[in-house]
Amino acid sequence: MTRNRLMAFRKGEPFGILVREGADVYYNDDQYHMAVTWPRDTPYLLRLFRAAGLRDEVKAILKNNLAHQMDEGFVGYNSELFSIDPSGLTPVKNPVQWWSQWCDEFLK
Repeated sequence: MTRNRLMAFRKGEPFGILVREGADVYYNDDQYHMAVTWPRDTPYLLRLFRAAGLRDEVKAILKNNLAHQMDEGFVGYNSELFSIDPSGLTPVKNPVQWWSQWCDEFLK
């Protein structure tokens, strides 16, 4: 269910997990915990996927998160959260967010 219903995609590839299925697009702080994905949660998702044997999804998520760190916002950092909207996955709120930064999952 997590992979099929709650996966958030960036540029057509898996990126993270949606906080709430079917929620409204992020427009302001009223939707802060709605149709968004938080990079800080991604290491837990990767551990779940590894335990389920979903190695290809793990690789795709790692690759996509690294691409975001290098291509969007501030190089080497993640945005705090991303909005699920008609144009795709859009970084919103705090482009230099320390708690969204993780590296251990790349070493596994």
